Amino acid sequence: MEWSAREYARSRGTSGAPPSGSGPPPPGVLIARPEVPLFFGNADAVFASIRARIDATPGLQRMVLSLEESPDLDATSIEALCDFASYVRMRGAREGRRARPAGQGGFAPI
Repeated sequence: MEWSAREYARSRGTSGAPPSGSGPPPPGVLIARPEVPLFFGNADAVFASIRARIDATPGLQRMVLSLEESPDLDATSIEALCDFASYVRMRGAREGRRARPAGQGGFAPI
């Protein structure tokens, strides 16, 4: 899996900018982009890996989850995604941050 905007860009053959082309992510932002499509056989492992990365990133305030490699999600993947969303919300609440919809500001709060 790729975790930083620079790693993302290298894999896509670009200059080092994240997908939006606006430069590296601001401090406290993590980009998680699984390189494989999510399906029932790997969804739990993929999200466990992303949770571990979130827990290992000091000062994390926001995260971007890019699922462009997963155009179709099966029921197990959707359930794992919902569990992951709950984890992200609980982690944000545990650290005293106020959650807001991802559409209001572009990044999901952590």
